[in-house]
This record gives sequence, C-alpha cells and structure tokens, in this order.
Amino acid sequence: MSKANDFNYCPNCGAELPFDSKFCPDCGNVLTSDNTQAVTDQMRSRLKIVGIFSLIFAVFAIISGISLLASADAIITAMQSDADTWAQIIKSMADAGYTEAQTIDLFKSMFVISGAMALIAGISAGVGAVCSFIAKYWILGLIGLIVATVMMLTSIIGLIIGIIFIYLYVTCKPVFLEDKAAPKVEGGTEPQ
Repeated sequence: MSKANDFNYCPNCGAELPFDSKFCPDCGNVLTSDNTQAVTDQMRSRLKIVGIFSLIFAVFAIISGISLLASADAIITAMQSDADTWAQIIKSMADAGYTEAQTIDLFKSMFVISGAMALIAGISAGVGAVCSFIAKYWILGLIGLIVATVMMLTSIIGLIIGIIFIYLYVTCKPVFLEDKAAPKVEGGTEPQ
C-alpha cells in the first residue's frame, strides 16, 4: 500500500492538500489509495452529468437567443395587434415620458438584449459542457459556466441551478489534473 496522499487535491471536494496528508483539512475526507479510484470514478460521473445538463441548457439558450434576436419586430407587432392592451401600454409609457416610437424602440432593445444574453449564456454553457466531457481546460470550462450563470441573473431558478453546476464542476477539478500528474511515457517504455 502506498502512502496516504498520492494526490495533490482532495478527491472528494477538490481542495488543495498539504504534502503527505492523511485527511482533507477542508472536508475531513480520509485519504487512502483504496478509495481514490472509486472517488475519481464518482467525480467522472458527476462531471458527465454537468456536461449533459450544460449541453441541454446550451441548446435551449442558443435557440431561444436566436429566436428573440430574429423575431423582435414580430413580437412587437403581435403586442400591437391587441389594441386595448397596446393602448394601455402606450398610456403607461406616456405617463413616464415616453412617446410611442420610444416605447417601441425600448421594447425592441429589451428583446434584442434578452436574445443576446441568452445566446451568450448558451455558447458559454456549451464551452463548459465540452470541457466537462473531455475533462480538459478546467479554467475555460469554469469561466463558461460562470458566464452562463451570470447571464441567467434574471431567473432565480436559473441562477440556483447555475451555482449548483459550478459547485459540482469545481469539486471535480482533480479529474482534470490526472493527465498532468501522470508521468510522461516516451517511446512506449515505462518510466523508471
């Protein structure tokens, strides 16, 4: 059996460990070589779940963003088709000092900004998903998930889900570090 700490990061929470630790100072996880592979497999599964849900969100957000960007004028036209409701909107906006043209421009800007935010969130979540699937470029994936979450600030549920995915992603950091920790093998021979 090898020494207690064969890794630099806790396989449970991802915290950096002091050399030759027997337990994680952050989460209290006991560090043994026996539980390392099981915990790493668990982290890989968790990372795959983050990737799958991030990809689903990315596709939904990109489609929503493109739809909003492409149909801002059509949405305003549809709003104007209900004459009573549109008259109430125009009256409310006039009370706030806006003309009808300014109101239309304001609504159009809101739809375009919302579409752009959804598109950015989708692309960013897609980056996080790809990094999760290939278990490389940890910081790029983290930035992608953070940007996607920030773009969801208008939705409490989206924000909470984003924070959960960021947490799950961060706790899987040791999976990303495995390739860096493995010794380089050149010419097909084992390192001595």
